[in-house]
Amino acid sequence: MRYSAAVLRHLSTSAVVSMTNPDPRLVLETFQAVRHRHGVEQSRGNAFMDEQYRYWEGQPLLERRTGWRDSGCPRFVYKYRASTATAQGRKRAEDLLLLHQLSLADSSKYEDPQDSQIEYRVSISGDELFREMVAHTRRTAIVSRFRAERMVSKEVASDPVALQAMMRANAELALSQWGICSLAANARGLRLWDEYAEGHTGVCFQFHPATDFRGFFDLQEVDYSDAERVIENRFYGDEIKARRLELLMVKRTKYDFEDEWRIVAGGKANRSHAFNPAALCGVIFGAQACAKTKAIVAEILGERLRATGLQPHVYQAQVVGDRVRIHRAVAA
Repeated sequence: MRYSAAVLRHLSTSAVVSMTNPDPRLVLETFQAVRHRHGVEQSRGNAFMDEQYRYWEGQPLLERRTGWRDSGCPRFVYKYRASTATAQGRKRAEDLLLLHQLSLADSSKYEDPQDSQIEYRVSISGDELFREMVAHTRRTAIVSRFRAERMVSKEVASDPVALQAMMRANAELALSQWGICSLAANARGLRLWDEYAEGHTGVCFQFHPATDFRGFFDLQEVDYSDAERVIENRFYGDEIKARRLELLMVKRTKYDFEDEWRIVAGGKANRSHAFNPAALCGVIFGAQACAKTKAIVAEILGERLRATGLQPHVYQAQVVGDRVRIHRAVAA
């Protein structure tokens, strides 16, 4: 009996399990049980989320704002973009203004390569490591101790160094499949404009998440810390996945000026994330934005108005000393 492609994919990305005496039927039965359980849990979670979405979407905007504020999220979040005077810049503006889509980048596009670098450490060995791997297998697959012991290879448990390398490879593969959209809670940061809006020549797009709970429900705040990024003695399953996600929400303190919030979507790397057009409520021109950038944005906003009947507020940023001031501009 051969392993199915799904089984091989599951074992290569979700577990660090190998067998001394392979029993394909045991692996297949366990995989199917885990997949069924996850499917049931996901269906329940989706049903709960749909109920939450329907509830909030039915509330007056003031109530939604209050709920969003009480959850600890900022009233507005912002996406900085380079000048629209280039073909690429225009395309990115059209994605936001006409297609109503944010982009979810994979780990290779992180601004800080250390964002996705996690050290995997196995500090136990021998019988202790074998017992711990069996315990992880039981929790992950919800199987008996006897079955878990049959699924964990003593050869793997006897080589912590090889196990660490296997965990690191699995983690890199998993991270490469997660999509991340970075947003900021600050539209008045000098360094934000300088580094992410092409030296104040670009545009910043303002979003009002309370207008679109469905699109921004997964928005999470980034923490800043220089502490060691280590996952120790966690091997596979939900435990290690939760820890990876936790570390994905941490950046080094040198980036704390960003005031970053992220949307993280598993399995959606390099895909688009749709939002309600009404959630994009403002367009802010950088202090050095050229006439061509403004003309192109005005043209796109005209198309948007004709297609949706919606027109965001237009603002102009101005650098005064070490501060960025923003004031309403003439409608584009």
